[in-house]
Amino acid sequence: MGRDAFAQIRKTDGSVPAAAVQPIYAEGGPSDSFHMRGLRFSPVAPTGAGRDGSPFVEATARGRAAMTLVDLSACTTVRGRLPSQRGEEAPADAGYQLRVSVERLVEFALEHGPLCARFPYARSLDGGELVEGEEFEESMGFWASAAIMADLAVTAQRCANGSLPLAAAQAALGNLVLWRVDNPRTGSSFDLFVISRTLDGAYASWLGVPRFIRREEVEGRINYAFILGDADLDGVVEVALASFEHEITASDYRLLSQALDLAPSVDREVREVLSLEAAEVYSGVESDGYRLDDEKLRGCAGKLEKADLPRMASMVRALVTAHLGDAYVDVFSVSGATGHFSFRSYLSWLWYDFSCDLGAVRIKYCARCGRPFSVVGHRGPEKNYCSAVCRDAAHNERMATRRDGLRHGFLDEGKTVEELAREFYPSETSHEATRRTIALLQGWPKLKRAVEDDIEEHGWHAPLFVRCHAEGIDVLKLLNAKRHKQLKERGGR
Repeated sequence: MGRDAFAQIRKTDGSVPAAAVQPIYAEGGPSDSFHMRGLRFSPVAPTGAGRDGSPFVEATARGRAAMTLVDLSACTTVRGRLPSQRGEEAPADAGYQLRVSVERLVEFALEHGPLCARFPYARSLDGGELVEGEEFEESMGFWASAAIMADLAVTAQRCANGSLPLAAAQAALGNLVLWRVDNPRTGSSFDLFVISRTLDGAYASWLGVPRFIRREEVEGRINYAFILGDADLDGVVEVALASFEHEITASDYRLLSQALDLAPSVDREVREVLSLEAAEVYSGVESDGYRLDDEKLRGCAGKLEKADLPRMASMVRALVTAHLGDAYVDVFSVSGATGHFSFRSYLSWLWYDFSCDLGAVRIKYCARCGRPFSVVGHRGPEKNYCSAVCRDAAHNERMATRRDGLRHGFLDEGKTVEELAREFYPSETSHEATRRTIALLQGWPKLKRAVEDDIEEHGWHAPLFVRCHAEGIDVLKLLNAKRHKQLKERGGR
């Protein structure tokens, strides 16, 4: 595993307290999100890393109304026309594109700190191994990949839970391919589910790509999960799940290996785990015409159906398993948040935390910014906003809309204060509604200018000035210093 440069300050959830976070931009390029290449973290000293003094607080026990992995997934957005929630099928030209918001990643880093804080996924500023106490960098590619995989897991789990309608699920998942492979030799068949994502090479390496993840028996089927790709390169990584009604045979495995184009290292791993001898698997591959051409092998693509949802849940569990490489059991340590588990990276803890409530994953979308957020464990009034910032901003926007509508109604439409009070404050008492209406009018610069212009043209008997006075508006608050002086000279107050 190598030496942990932050062993003295790393918490049981794998987080490393940082005193500051700073975006790093490509050398010679402008300081904008497009040219951001990473995040620089300044770790706190061991003497300042206590629970109460840390800038980033260790995870609390379960029961809170949030899943932090959902927050990370919210750093992504899907571009493209998706079907409605009314059962409409996804359009063929949905144009699925997954974009990552660098600005949101920076917000997440400011709140939670680094994802790994260990070499080689985090490096010193000169690109070498980490040194205790010194600033270090995590690449934007690694962070973007973490958000992409979080989005995949959250979307797939929503699908498995039934909170994402089937008509929308396949388009929302994107790059999902389902097909049935028929074994001409035995007459049996199995289903394949494959989802691809483009990931940073370092992230693929952290996942251990390529590898066989797990075998799972669920609802009368046996599922085998893989994560495939080239960890040495940035590029496409595939999450694949093969679902059988029976134990896999050597004959079935030959087709599965061909369908997924398994690398030799994965092939050896699978055969060892499943106790399949190479001679048994590969005997007669060319002589008996058993190898299917790719077109026939992949020619039975299908649509996601209700019966597939347990397989989607199995795929999510496989994704979680793939991300727990930095988790380990420490029987001599216990935490309210993690029990006897400890973590070498905060990223693994995020996935462990997510796994604790998979069946309860409930996502809403912010009524203001559209960002997804978790409502797991939430009690009380319904939440419509992802944060206090959006809630307050939405409130201010509503107030501004009401204010502008009310003022427009008075000045441009000629409505009375009484009419406006009933229209814009229907739930208030007559007295309170009138008071609020007048307050919005007499503090309005545009009305003050209009009154000034009216007096300038028509004198003190100007229609707008007289109307405001008759409506109960304090006209003194509409007059400038010059008019105040003139009014006093006329003896008017």
